[in-house]
Amino acid sequence: MSQPSNHNILLLGETGSGKSTLINYLANYFLDGSPDDLKIAIPTKYHSQNLQGSPKHSEQDINDQTKSKTEKCTLYCFEKNGKQYGFIDTPGLSDTSGVLKDNEHIANIITTAENIGSIAAIALVINGTVARVTVSLKNAIEQMRSAVPDVLLTNLVVVFTNCSADTVNFELSVLKPWTILERNIFYMNNNALRVAQKDWNNNQTKKEKLISQWKTSMEEIELMMEQIDQFGSMASNAFGEMYKLGNALTVQLNECQALIKQLHDKEKQYQDSLKALDQATIGIKTNSDYSKKVTKEEIVLIDTPYWNIVCRNCNRGSECCHDCWAVAVKFCGKFHNYVCTKCSCSLNFHYFERFKPKKEYKVVVEIDANKKQQYDKHTQTKARIEGELPKLSTNIESLKQSFDTQVQKIQNCCRSLKKIRSLGKFTVEQADVFMNILQDMHNLASIVGTADAKARLNYVDSLTEFI
Repeated sequence: MSQPSNHNILLLGETGSGKSTLINYLANYFLDGSPDDLKIAIPTKYHSQNLQGSPKHSEQDINDQTKSKTEKCTLYCFEKNGKQYGFIDTPGLSDTSGVLKDNEHIANIITTAENIGSIAAIALVINGTVARVTVSLKNAIEQMRSAVPDVLLTNLVVVFTNCSADTVNFELSVLKPWTILERNIFYMNNNALRVAQKDWNNNQTKKEKLISQWKTSMEEIELMMEQIDQFGSMASNAFGEMYKLGNALTVQLNECQALIKQLHDKEKQYQDSLKALDQATIGIKTNSDYSKKVTKEEIVLIDTPYWNIVCRNCNRGSECCHDCWAVAVKFCGKFHNYVCTKCSCSLNFHYFERFKPKKEYKVVVEIDANKKQQYDKHTQTKARIEGELPKLSTNIESLKQSFDTQVQKIQNCCRSLKKIRSLGKFTVEQADVFMNILQDMHNLASIVGTADAKARLNYVDSLTEFI
């Protein structure tokens, strides 16, 4: 870029609006060019660059109207009546390369404006033949608003290209809330550069019409320069402050989005843990009867000082013959036909012993192994969750404080930006991040359902005024 001039004019416009063509018309105005002797600072489809000392252009495919032909800001300096003028040709906005490319262009424009030191005027270059506001044009206008600080709003001019005051189709209401005074609106019919010289040079009618349009456009440029002279220059440091705040806002929004995702995940984990704790508590209660007391019969042997006949087959809990004095079992009176009359077992199962069986009843505890396993599992789960919940709660509170602090930073940054650029809103990228934050907040409120979460949602929702 060449050295800044006394009067620097920043050109802003949609891709294909005619900024570079305006530079060529300005070159002809300052250097006394004519349709027969065109001064070309920036090459076009039909004309090559022919000005010595002009900046090396960064023009891309000059035949593609959907992409910005100017890839970087370039300063073109001219002099007239002892005054120096610098026109900053900027990359076109809202082209088909997408939002990231537009963000790159806006950053380039703002940095250039800051570095140049002072700005006399900002010229909004608009294709005057456009009757319907396209999405592309709407985006370009929004981006232009985001690039213009309030201090320069009174120094705005509009240049309608490809038309005259009688043929312009563009509705100025589209630029609202910007208010452009009639004396700051100019028209330029750039047919001399839009068509090949051979197409009109041999046709007297076309040539006369083109020369008339040329003369009118030069008169419009004369009026525009007189108006810009009256503006005076203003320091361009507001661009730098605006750029820094815009970058800070982008960083803060991204950090806020990361925090709300963490908070959402931790809150969900906390709620899931509460549900799991309830399930564990129910499981403990359901399986708490895994043990029960049961009375069982038991045969014990009691020593005796005398001999008893007992049965090894049935051992029913008592002796078959108490204190028997028979010399042999078969001679015991308790037997008839070799069968015990007490237990009905065969003689062969009976023998003498110096003890007697006795029935006793004991209360024992029986364990249901499956229920015990479930009880232990739920008890361990309950203990683990009860240990985790306080840590989770602490993490959540910490994230809430960090999130609230970040939202406050965003709010402060937006307010600071409003002081510099009252008509600007979030960039498309910033608005997308903010809407994601808002959606995550809605999801969080639906998970938690507390007054605290809803109040935080309303607090974040209040930032929509900056979109």
